[in-house]
Amino acid sequence: NSPFWHGTDTGYASYRYQAWSRWPTAGPVDLYGSAEAYERHQAAMLATGVPLDAAMLYYDARLSEHQPTLEVRIADVCLNPADAAVIATLTRALVEMAVRESHQPAPEVPA
Repeated sequence: NSPFWHGTDTGYASYRYQAWSRWPTAGPVDLYGSAEAYERHQAAMLATGVPLDAAMLYYDARLSEHQPTLEVRIADVCLNPADAAVIATLTRALVEMAVRESHQPAPEVPA
């Protein structure tokens, strides 16, 4: 979580996201609507042979391969445990709100 890249200050608080965003298997993902739709997308990506396994899909949010959970990967490393707790709490609140509102139609996503 450094602002430096090859010894140069990038102007970002952390340059890691910028570096990872270059990969087609990183960053935000489409809305899938179901775990099955996500798994079909994952299988199609793996079938290309570009990512060697599901661990190489670095999406901002992804289903865990080992637990029945959603991994949210948008925050960089928090150096302060209290900051990590705040991010975890906010993330959980967003997910809980999304689950409660899941019976409502999804908003239109701009193209």
